[in-house]
Amino acid sequence: MIRRNFLKFIVSMGLILTLITLMLPCSILAQPPVEEWVTTYNGPGNDSDEAEDIALDKDGNIYVTGYSYGDDTDQDYATIKYDKDGKEIWVKRYNGPGNGTDKAYALALDKDGNIYVTGYSYRADTGSDYTIIKYDNNGNEIWIATYNGPANGEDEAQAMAMDEDGNIYVTGHSDGIGTHRDYATIKCDKDGNLIWVARYNGPANGTDHDCTIALDKDGNVYVAGESEGIGTGADGAIIKYDKDGNEVWVARYNGPANGYDRFRAIAIDKKGNVYVAGESEGVNTGRDVIIIKYDKDGNLIWLARYNGPKNVNDGVSCIVLDKDENIYVTGHVDEKEELGILWDSLTIKYDKDGNLIWVARYNGPENLRDDTCCIAFDQYGNVYVAGASEVSDTDCDYITIKYDKNGNEIWVARYSAPGNTEEEANAIALDKEGNVYVTGGGEKSGSDYATIKYSQIVEITPMECFEVNFVKARDKKGAKRDQIMIIGSLKLAEEAMPFDPEIDVVTVAIDGKQITIPAGSFEEKNIWRLHYYRFKGDVDDVGRVHMHLDFDKCRWWMKIRGKDTSDLVESDGGTVELSIGTNVGEDSFEWTRKCKTRWAGFAKFIEWPPIRCCTIWP
Repeated sequence: MIRRNFLKFIVSMGLILTLITLMLPCSILAQPPVEEWVTTYNGPGNDSDEAEDIALDKDGNIYVTGYSYGDDTDQDYATIKYDKDGKEIWVKRYNGPGNGTDKAYALALDKDGNIYVTGYSYRADTGSDYTIIKYDNNGNEIWIATYNGPANGEDEAQAMAMDEDGNIYVTGHSDGIGTHRDYATIKCDKDGNLIWVARYNGPANGTDHDCTIALDKDGNVYVAGESEGIGTGADGAIIKYDKDGNEVWVARYNGPANGYDRFRAIAIDKKGNVYVAGESEGVNTGRDVIIIKYDKDGNLIWLARYNGPKNVNDGVSCIVLDKDENIYVTGHVDEKEELGILWDSLTIKYDKDGNLIWVARYNGPENLRDDTCCIAFDQYGNVYVAGASEVSDTDCDYITIKYDKNGNEIWVARYSAPGNTEEEANAIALDKEGNVYVTGGGEKSGSDYATIKYSQIVEITPMECFEVNFVKARDKKGAKRDQIMIIGSLKLAEEAMPFDPEIDVVTVAIDGKQITIPAGSFEEKNIWRLHYYRFKGDVDDVGRVHMHLDFDKCRWWMKIRGKDTSDLVESDGGTVELSIGTNVGEDSFEWTRKCKTRWAGFAKFIEWPPIRCCTIWP
């Protein structure tokens, strides 16, 4: 149910206007989501099947990949496309030439709808190799690209990224000759041709394992993981390569205990600053959560550590940034001194300077082990995490949790697969309508891929909720005037202060003809106070704006259900901008000019979904 709608009313002297507005999904009510559908996949081997990654296309189709036992083929890649209703469109399996273990871990889509999956595949003569497969949108295999390291040993890709030109970057670990296990990062073009290989062997010539990758806007590549140091155990290590695969810098971190330190996730902001998250052994604190910010040259800007109350083992495996460069991480916090027996899900928010904003924890109903391994957020600052919650020694459920921007738990959704299986969610995605998708599975026999769609009851809040499609004008007698075709949008943002002294607007004179609105035309004007919100016009390169109508100068008063709410003096240019906020239902509002009622109207606000229109009429 919509709790509150905020609409902009555009009023013209002698005219009553009808606005048809399209509501876009905003923040969500504190109610459980609706489980729209669950779709499962059991491979031909009728054994364990586990999805590792998920992606959505612009048409609402869902893609998942992972690994699944075949019939006498061991574990194979299994990539599936579902439509928006959860109906299976196609399944593509890949059994490598060695008829052994083949595991896909990452998935990406290009702008043409092609699908790329990566992981590793076993060959009898070269061991396990990086294996990238490209499918078209119909599931036809376009090409397969592999990478075999110099030692013909264990080469296992863990993560993938794609640039705007369709080049694919894959990283993981690869056995070297006399170097044990090294970082190995490769770049392939969109046709599967190998462009470059970059390898990193740490100072101890020991085990170096990278597990995450990210690209910046300039095409630089960042990989991170753990790397054995000389006398320091495993250290966190991040490497920056340029677009041609040349090493730009390496940054290593050895924690205060000189013990186990590992980076598990990377994020990059618009300025090229790099954030890594993972775990680091502390002095008498077990392993702690660690987040480090580096500048684009690899200099350490700040470091934040989080130690749970039991001084045991805490860690995170995912990181995301919002538009304000706040940092969100998720993982687990250990709640019992016996290592790992009792974990709570842990989600933390830091500001861009590394200050702790909030910590949110989730302890499942059985007070056992809860861990979240994937994270996403929506444009309104709500945070979603997913993972596993133990219900017994042999049974785990999916958990999906939503927090608001202040770290308050909004809802928890649990999914229990049929049978006594250990299922966990491994990946999460959100679509533009606020639906949440999770996928995963389990290593235990009988576990299947399970992909779930949750829908949410939407609450309209003052953030990008309305797009004006057209305005029809009628005079006071109800005669229809020329239709006015204006495309625009209204962007609203909540303010902590009672008012904002300035607002960007575009003024449009309504003359009954179609109007071309120049992009980037702004003026400043004061706004009035109502519910403490700022209203900001959003103009793009095709001239979409929100609108204001010319008036004669006058003072107006507004009443809702007979109660005064505010007044507004029109600007020197004769423009006026008026808005109200109201509960669901039908509210009367009245405009008064020089103490004489000019006209009155009614606004009815309709619940969303499924009806997405809200009409204001005379």
